[in-house]
Amino acid sequence: MKVILRESYESLGRTGDDVDVKPGFARNYLVPQGIAYPANRFYRKRFEAEREALLHVDSERRSRAEAVAERAVGAKVEFKVRVSERGQMFGAITNVNIADALAEQDIQIDRRKISLSTPIKTLGEHQVEIRPHGDVIFKVLVQVIPESAPEALRELSIRELVEGITEEELAAQAAEEAAKLAGEEKADEAAAESASEVVEMVEMVEARSDTEDEDAASAAADEEAEK
Repeated sequence: MKVILRESYESLGRTGDDVDVKPGFARNYLVPQGIAYPANRFYRKRFEAEREALLHVDSERRSRAEAVAERAVGAKVEFKVRVSERGQMFGAITNVNIADALAEQDIQIDRRKISLSTPIKTLGEHQVEIRPHGDVIFKVLVQVIPESAPEALRELSIRELVEGITEEELAAQAAEEAAKLAGEEKADEAAAESASEVVEMVEMVEARSDTEDEDAASAAADEEAEK
């Protein structure tokens, strides 16, 4: 079906262009939204009466779109999302989310102008195309990162860290641990030896005390016998 564009529209064309589109797209969207007229004699005459005003509006929209594109140079939006232990994100990032994030940076974009065929469902960086007006196009960087590293990812990071240690470093660590254990064993041996010496001294004192008691008792008995 052929229509006359009343405004510049994405890849279809600019204001006043005659373009061929699918009948359903024309009847259900372009015509009801006032974006195009059916290309017949009646609407062509109406368009000619509106041409100057429509071209003026189109020129203003283009200027605003170019200003937005210039302001958006190098723009980046970041989303922190929940992820599973396998690193898969929950939910998705839509054109509405991107439009809201850009609005926070004073970049006003109609969500319908954001070329996102399907929502973003993977972590990482994504270049998203935005077409605010006709052939005015720019891209923004969308970064999707986990709001916190899941346990599985933390374990992976630790494993990667361990695997990154060289054999020399592992050998040095083993030698240090062996020296530490040897020192502890020597300390235990010294403590045991000291304890043994104390026991021997106590036994000697007790033996001497018993001998002295026996001698005293014997002397007392001899004195009693002499009497």
